[in-house]
Amino acid sequence: RRRRRRRRHAFAYLDARRVIAIDEEAIQDGAVVWPLSEGKLRDACREIESEQERVRENEDDMDDFDAEEEEDESSPAVSLHLVVTGYVASNTDGVATTLGRDGSDYSAAVMGKLLRSSLISIWTDVDGVLSADPRRVPRAHVIPDVSYNEAMELAYFGAKVIHPKTMTPAISSDPQIPIYIRNTFNPTFRGSRIYLSSTTTTTTDTDRRVCGFSSVERVALINVEGTGLVGVQGIARRLFGALESAGVSVALISQASSEHSITFAAAADRSSEARKAIEEEFAKELDLNYITSVDVRSPCSIVAAVGDGMSGTAGVAGRFFAALGDAKINVLAVSQGCSERNISAVVRGEDSTRALRAVHAAFRLSRTTVYVGVVGMGELGRSLLRLLEGQRSTLRETFDVDLRVRAVAQDGTREELVALVRRRSGGDASSSADSITSAAYDAATGAGVVSAAADPSEEDDGIAALIPGDVSSISRHVRADEVAHSVIFDCTAEERVGRLHPSWLDSDVHVVTANNTALSGPRKLRRDVRRAECARGKLSAQYLREVTVGGGLPIVSTMRDLLGSGDEIQRVDGILSVSWSYILHRIAPPMGTGGATAAAADDDCEGDLTTPPLSSPESRPRRHNDGTPRCTFSEAVREAVELGLMEVDPVKDLSFEYTARCLMVLAKELGLDDDLEDVENILTSNPSPAARRRRRTKNDDDDDSKEEDEDEDEDDATYADRVDALMKERVERAASDGRVPRQVSSIDVKTNSIEIRIVDVPSDHVFAITPPSNECVRFFTARHRQYPLIVQGPSAGIDSTASALLAELLRLMRSKVGPRSGSLSRTRSSAVLA
Repeated sequence: RRRRRRRRHAFAYLDARRVIAIDEEAIQDGAVVWPLSEGKLRDACREIESEQERVRENEDDMDDFDAEEEEDESSPAVSLHLVVTGYVASNTDGVATTLGRDGSDYSAAVMGKLLRSSLISIWTDVDGVLSADPRRVPRAHVIPDVSYNEAMELAYFGAKVIHPKTMTPAISSDPQIPIYIRNTFNPTFRGSRIYLSSTTTTTTDTDRRVCGFSSVERVALINVEGTGLVGVQGIARRLFGALESAGVSVALISQASSEHSITFAAAADRSSEARKAIEEEFAKELDLNYITSVDVRSPCSIVAAVGDGMSGTAGVAGRFFAALGDAKINVLAVSQGCSERNISAVVRGEDSTRALRAVHAAFRLSRTTVYVGVVGMGELGRSLLRLLEGQRSTLRETFDVDLRVRAVAQDGTREELVALVRRRSGGDASSSADSITSAAYDAATGAGVVSAAADPSEEDDGIAALIPGDVSSISRHVRADEVAHSVIFDCTAEERVGRLHPSWLDSDVHVVTANNTALSGPRKLRRDVRRAECARGKLSAQYLREVTVGGGLPIVSTMRDLLGSGDEIQRVDGILSVSWSYILHRIAPPMGTGGATAAAADDDCEGDLTTPPLSSPESRPRRHNDGTPRCTFSEAVREAVELGLMEVDPVKDLSFEYTARCLMVLAKELGLDDDLEDVENILTSNPSPAARRRRRTKNDDDDDSKEEDEDEDEDDATYADRVDALMKERVERAASDGRVPRQVSSIDVKTNSIEIRIVDVPSDHVFAITPPSNECVRFFTARHRQYPLIVQGPSAGIDSTASALLAELLRLMRSKVGPRSGSLSRTRSSAVLA
């Protein structure tokens, strides 16, 4: 029988000074003399093997073998493992020396090449090569595969996991040797492999063409400018020769094709020496004004995007600079080589962290973080807070957007608000969070004792606490230098809060509002909003107002689309108040089941309010279609309040104020609000028949004053009975003609008139059959003349309005972050990317 010899393991110590030989005069930190080192390694290995052989001859291992069995000599008997010292070496004269910075890792790479290893593992304290500095970009992740070139770029730009010279032996080997970056404290993790290929070149996802971002901090940007540089040979040689003589290393160079200036970046602490050397070299040119200035700007940072996949991929540079622009970061200088492997931008030092986070998220290497503030914790605010909490994980996965609620204000009158504050050292870690939830808000305000969920992976977590500060201070809690986008949701109907909208926009905070008091307020306030949302052009904070008219219905956006596409809007009319829609539908339901007509009655686009009825008065039902008996006007108002269809102050609905404000918003979109001082202009000319309106003017006579005094003395019950009787008479009179009363609001562009009226419309008219608590808006345009474009649907409901507010923000963020690669599909009720 043949028996394989049992493998034995032997370990031997090897002093690197016996093997690694460097030429100290070749370059800085020396260069390995490979032929000499290989010869020394062969000699050292022969000595070690001889020593190991003598040890084996002295061992008695006859008991380990069966005497009757024949050994298989083809199987190695001993595996020799070398334990080699790092960092040290010898020069060509045999004198001990060191390998300089990161010498230990370099020793491993040198020995890997000398021993012709199949791989080199560098054990460190991180899981591998990261896509960014995790201390500054919390969502930085490990890159599985990195090419040598990418690793070189990242290492130069501050990635401290591996030094560029460590890779030189692996690259120069034949065949080349892969390098693995592993974590000593997480030995089961694969880590990153640095080899020939990269994740950016093997992926099919065009969003992942950049493997990572890095930065060089504390640099100075030096600009040499003047007409004497144009077309003059030798200028660059003299410039950089002077810097070399001064011992100044250049990190980045940028020069326009006009040759009028040369810009370069160097270490900030050497900027004085650099400037002095340049001024001495070009003293004559400076005296003759051929060179006009030598400017130094410090401190600055270089932010670099690295990836082999960028080469030949269109749009990478555009996305990179668009992300910086959206983050309100000014780029001071740009540099890119023809290899397209690196794009470098110089920014101000204080913008470095925000720049890294912005570009990291733009290429979907992490999620775009948005700090959120919520003003108004009524039913709408609470619904929105629950929605933000419930949809957060879905938005992370689907849109790569992380919405974090940082501050919540109860209303516009309180002197305190709930905000995330830093957790004190030694506090309860279980109460830390990176976003305020409804439970955390209740706990902070004393309504409950529930700990907020924590996300320990984030660096900027805290605890929700009630702190001093009114609603005007909320922007300070949602605005942060490290986050590119901040937003405030206004869920109130308060004029005091509306007056703060321009200041929030001026603070670079997006505003998503259901509060239309700013757009329908005094002329000065409307102009301030317009100025703030246009102050910085495309970089201005966005003012999202879709929900101010029609709740969740796309009324404002439809109007903008029509105008933007070159159409001419001639008239807009419809039902804009869900409360009046419900009330009038309850006291005067539509007759019959005839179809609706929406065509214009004449060429002036007056609408079809006078169209003959298609059903007879006898067909008028005494009950609703669902069998519910009719009720009085006051009873219908009470039902609307109980259903949450009215404003917090029902008088704003009954007096037409809410409807007038909606019309002001639409008039502003049409450019017709310049002649309107405020909403009172509309209310004065369109009085409501269902609310007491006391208008005192200097020209009022005594009889009018007496009538007003009598009206003031009338109690609520008597007033309600009088209105019920008036509305009953109005309904019966309309029914006799086959009509029903409806509140109809209109804007006539040709006559520049705005009206709110209770109109008797045919019972089969689209306004008559619009379901209760629904809105219906018609657009008569040059292209939609005979048959208007109609937007109709339910706009009431707290949850639907909250969803519309969130949808506004998501549309904005998708335009900022950019479309994600893949096709949009639907799984159950959630939109996901396939």
